[in-house]
Amino acid sequence: MYPRGWRVLLVAAAITIFLAAHNAHAAATLFITPETISSKIGDRFTTTFQVASQEQAMNAASLSISFPKDLLQLESISKTGSLINLWVQEPSFSNTEGTLSFGGVVLNPGYQGVSGKLLSVTFRSIATGTGQLRIVSGQVLANDGNGTEITGSLGKASVVIKPAAIVQQQFSGPIISSPTHPVSDKWYNLGVAKFTWELPTGAEGATWSVSKSESSQPAEADFKSGATTAEIDLAEYSDGVRYFILKVRKNGKWSSASKYQFRVDRTPPLAFAIQLQRTDATDPTPIIRFKATDELSGIAGYEVRIDAGDWQSINLSAQDNGYRLPPLAPGAHEIKVRAIDNAGNSTESNFSVTIDPIPAPTITGGEVISEKDGPIVAVEGEGQSGLEIEIQGRQGDRRVSFFTTVDANGRFRAEYHQGLTPGTWIFTATAKDSRGAVSSVSNQTSVHINDAWYVFLFTKVKLWVLFILVAVFIIIGIIIRKKLSSQIN
Repeated sequence: MYPRGWRVLLVAAAITIFLAAHNAHAAATLFITPETISSKIGDRFTTTFQVASQEQAMNAASLSISFPKDLLQLESISKTGSLINLWVQEPSFSNTEGTLSFGGVVLNPGYQGVSGKLLSVTFRSIATGTGQLRIVSGQVLANDGNGTEITGSLGKASVVIKPAAIVQQQFSGPIISSPTHPVSDKWYNLGVAKFTWELPTGAEGATWSVSKSESSQPAEADFKSGATTAEIDLAEYSDGVRYFILKVRKNGKWSSASKYQFRVDRTPPLAFAIQLQRTDATDPTPIIRFKATDELSGIAGYEVRIDAGDWQSINLSAQDNGYRLPPLAPGAHEIKVRAIDNAGNSTESNFSVTIDPIPAPTITGGEVISEKDGPIVAVEGEGQSGLEIEIQGRQGDRRVSFFTTVDANGRFRAEYHQGLTPGTWIFTATAKDSRGAVSSVSNQTSVHINDAWYVFLFTKVKLWVLFILVAVFIIIGIIIRKKLSSQIN
């Protein structure tokens, strides 16, 4: 038996070792698969950057990677199957510097496991030698609400590039680009695919094919002398992921196959139904619900068109796939919804909705209340308390409008002070509530506006001035008459 003091020390040491082991195990590891890479000049290989977080879920990762630029050339990047849902830093690389970096977020509940895929990268071997593919820096954050850093070890992979087998007598094929399908991970709905490349010095021409399998090889018998472009009629192919595979010939020998992945989706989203949600037929902004599906590239977004208006992009509620329409006037409306997939294909669905008017106000009278400084017109009536009232006046092609609110007693009165042209004006009214619901048009009333000379004569000129003017005209008339009489006699 150990002395009592030694037993205490041994227990403490065991606890310390256990905690240290637990904490180390809880750390997240960034690593590369495979860890040993052996390739030959001209060959291509794919590596995958992964994360292991066994004891705690992670929700974010960022990596900076270096690769031997004198041995390898990075050709393509694939996000397919990645844990990352939101790319905070899109993957970017430099073959000149031999660097690659990316970072993103894994949405809740994050990831907990031993081999979570972050990104796949395809390299082409360009020279013999040995080197390392290495994660030079990285960060992993826990899905604990605090973004706690749980970064552990950073992985690396050894790279050995050997000479190409002499029996193969192959050289590297050219790099392919596409003006019609420039991004390999993006879906396109075009009927034609175009590809371009540069022939190596001394090359005689090329042969190519399109296949669902990247391991397919083009027929050497289809050789085309001096070819640097290809145009593929996609009517001969079904939708989906395809590979353009190219080989060139030089001095009678064939290159290794160059491959270019492209995606084709010419099929619109499936038909979908629109459902109306409302509890009141006078509601001017009812909610419509719909959800479209696309079996290949997925739904990119939606647009809505109301009656003969323009198409407007909209966002659906993430909770219930609902969209609240903007305020609609009373009457029947035609609603069109367009679902657009990630290749630009679209499907439309139509829906009709009728908005009932709220009760119309009643005009009880109208009058000219002043004509001294230009006519002032007042219109009054009755309606539901609290409603906004718009009064519209018309005379031929002329239109005016002014506003008021129905008081607590159900009455309203509005005055127009901007001056109106002489003649008869017709006034009507509509009501609007706090939701934006509008009534039908009320009954009408008419108000007559006198001519300006009449108003001036009987409102601006004092009566005693009129009497004097009348007397003067009478006297002048008498004098003229007397003179005429004397001349006659």
